[in-house]
Amino acid sequence: MLQPVLRTARDGEFAHPDGRRLPAQAGGKVTDMWYLEAFDKKTEFLVRDHPLQGLDTATLQEILHFDDSCEIDGINYPPEAGGYDVPHSKLPELAKYLSPDFVADESCDYQVGYYRE
Repeated sequence: MLQPVLRTARDGEFAHPDGRRLPAQAGGKVTDMWYLEAFDKKTEFLVRDHPLQGLDTATLQEILHFDDSCEIDGINYPPEAGGYDVPHSKLPELAKYLSPDFVADESCDYQVGYYRE
């Protein structure tokens, strides 16, 4: 079972870890989606993120095999509250949701995180 990593929330909504606000979509809808995050293996810093266009939580759960609930310190959160490790072997299954120019980097570890404006 993959273990979630707590994301910080502000006003009940999730923000990108580098603090930037994601742009709203046309029609006034909020932007919310999963991102594939690349962390440098040596420094453990987030070096890139890639939007996973059209990927819903249920499909991601099938790919990465995580539960409907995300328990952190005894509190249940929705699965979108967690960050989940992505083994390199799972990257091909996520490829259809990534930009065509995405190239896996062996010097990075990957996680998925959900961000909402």
